[in-house]
Amino acid sequence: MRYIFLVFGFVFFTMVFTAGLWADRTFALVVRDACIAAVVGGLAGQWFWNHVLDAMRITVAVKRAAADAAADKLSRETGLRVSRHAVLLAAVRSGLAKMLDVDITDFDDPIPGFGNVPEEAGPADLR
Repeated sequence: MRYIFLVFGFVFFTMVFTAGLWADRTFALVVRDACIAAVVGGLAGQWFWNHVLDAMRITVAVKRAAADAAADKLSRETGLRVSRHAVLLAAVRSGLAKMLDVDITDFDDPIPGFGNVPEEAGPADLR
């Protein structure tokens, strides 16, 4: 948090300092205004960063809840234990397939967990 305060404070200080010098103001006024801007910029940056983090936390919580619900539904339907990580991985995989406009059935894994293995491969080939 201190890092964000310092970065935003530095950016605001530099902006106001440069603008003050460019406007041909006296050096004492330029430094005073830049110092005030550094504090205000640091506080504004901290406020902004807290809202960004809150939005990320909410997004992660919503996605986790949706993945848990999908995993529970899949577990009930298949009778197998399905984790939310498997559901998220499947969502990413299908999302990438849609984004790249690829038919995902061409890449289905014949043996789960081993990648694309030819159907004629035996157990000795998987080592």
